[in-house]
Amino acid sequence: MDEPTVRPRHGRLSLHLAPRPARVERLLSALEDVLAPFAPRPHWGKLFLAEAAAIAARYERFADFAELLARLDPRGAFRNDWLETRLLGARGREILSRVGGR
Repeated sequence: MDEPTVRPRHGRLSLHLAPRPARVERLLSALEDVLAPFAPRPHWGKLFLAEAAAIAARYERFADFAELLARLDPRGAFRNDWLETRLLGARGREILSRVGGR
């Protein structure tokens, strides 16, 4: 069975935490610092503080994902500012523009 191109747990051990809202940012900062040596991949539907450049570097097939995104959603109908800023970042936008997506 084919694995999705980009997913946090692809080919590695994973950890999922669901903290309560109070003090979340402080907890996330500390947790991301502790987990940094493991190059964690955050769940895109959960809270995280990592920057787009750091996230992209953790996915060996990030360029494939951005190219697929440009091909399947060239107008950007299924993207929003959060996805563009937090996940795609400058590298993703460069790939999208090169391939012909918004």
